Amino acid sequence: MKTLVAGLLALVPLAQAFPQEDCFWGWYDQVTDDWYFLASSAQGAVGDVVAIDVSLVAGNPRKDLTGYAVTCCYDGSALEYLGDPEYTPLHEELVLFPWEGELLEGPPPQKGLALGGSFSDPVAEKYFPNEEPAHLLTLYFRVLGSPGTVTAIRFCEGRFDPKNACRGNRLRYIPRRTDPEQLPFLDARSTRHVPGEVRVLAGEPTQPDRPASPPLAKVYPEPPTPETARIHFEMTGAAARPGSLAVPVDVYVTSNYEFSGVALSITFPRRYLGFAGVKEHIRPAGVAVDDENGHVALAMLNARHRMGMEGEKVKLVTLYFNVEPEALEVQEVSPRFETVNKPGGAQYINFLVIHHASGVAGELPTTSEVAPISTAAGLLMIQREPTYLGDANFDYQVDLSDAVSVLNYLFLEGERLLCPPAADFTREGQLNITDPIALLMHLFQGGPPATLPKDVFCDA
Repeated sequence: MKTLVAGLLALVPLAQAFPQEDCFWGWYDQVTDDWYFLASSAQGAVGDVVAIDVSLVAGNPRKDLTGYAVTCCYDGSALEYLGDPEYTPLHEELVLFPWEGELLEGPPPQKGLALGGSFSDPVAEKYFPNEEPAHLLTLYFRVLGSPGTVTAIRFCEGRFDPKNACRGNRLRYIPRRTDPEQLPFLDARSTRHVPGEVRVLAGEPTQPDRPASPPLAKVYPEPPTPETARIHFEMTGAAARPGSLAVPVDVYVTSNYEFSGVALSITFPRRYLGFAGVKEHIRPAGVAVDDENGHVALAMLNARHRMGMEGEKVKLVTLYFNVEPEALEVQEVSPRFETVNKPGGAQYINFLVIHHASGVAGELPTTSEVAPISTAAGLLMIQREPTYLGDANFDYQVDLSDAVSVLNYLFLEGERLLCPPAADFTREGQLNITDPIALLMHLFQGGPPATLPKDVFCDA
């Protein structure tokens, strides 16, 4: 009964319509900026099912924190809510009311979800160590929008038809009352929340059914240290001519810890390279680009779900660069992982988010932002003349190492080839097992490189 009552108390502003003009009739209300909700982003083709994590960040929560209310708004023509949210063991209760109607602060067709949750004891008083995002629940949507569009899942405030019920985003407290006339509840409203986005991709759906519950990142008994963490960031290379556009460079990370988030800060020599775009492979990222000074930063931080397992080499993103004509001055150009300090105090760094025990029995896990112990810069080699057919690793020679590079790329998820056009030994317009076989036959039958065409540009 206690849990049911607590759950219902948390839902008072969601489930009840109030005839009074004052939306906050029946409880205290205060506005504060020391907490906020945030949602993760996702991407998928039309027909795919995507997951959105909702988290809560609080700086100094009161000990009498007992629950929360969330109102998520979305475009009903772009997303279909699938019901049955997943919620974490922090809760005693979670109740959800779907709604649709006109939102005063946005145009139709608007739909939304009004959720109320009550927290289990004694979570409330030790809920948010170090102001870190605490994962509350996961919502599932089917993508309905048009390819190339982006739709938002917002935390909205306001009043909705037809019942004129007051809904919003707030934390619920039940303070001890010393005055019998004192109202029983205290609500805190934040003036800032971070929406999630769903990017609609082209192509056929690959996840048409609701996925199995994504695993949460492992919680380690002790925090990672410079002695225990073995984290490596690396970028692949490429070969291209001055004037080439959208040359790809892949970014990988390998860690001996599971991780749920990553931040990247990458610099590049602006005289020789221009930033052309990014493709995320694990999770959509927040991207900040300073092309004038040669810097790009990415952050994938809003979820508890695992991004990489222990020892796994994870392909995070592909960066695309334009090669400037001035690159004729050099033989190679290297984008690098570097910390960047911006005017005004903003700092961009490279790290992984790793979860570990807080050090106090019964408390929620905390996180550490762990920097890599080693990094490998990308290598854009400037090609001034054509190379031989078969020179997959772009060293102006054709030998066994080229065939090995192609086989690793095809079957061992190896790194991107420096010169893909040269790897297409059969010149069929696609790369498959016939290419390294044909190259090996040429080598073992004694065919010298001089007999091969020397007409390949790696960015062709």
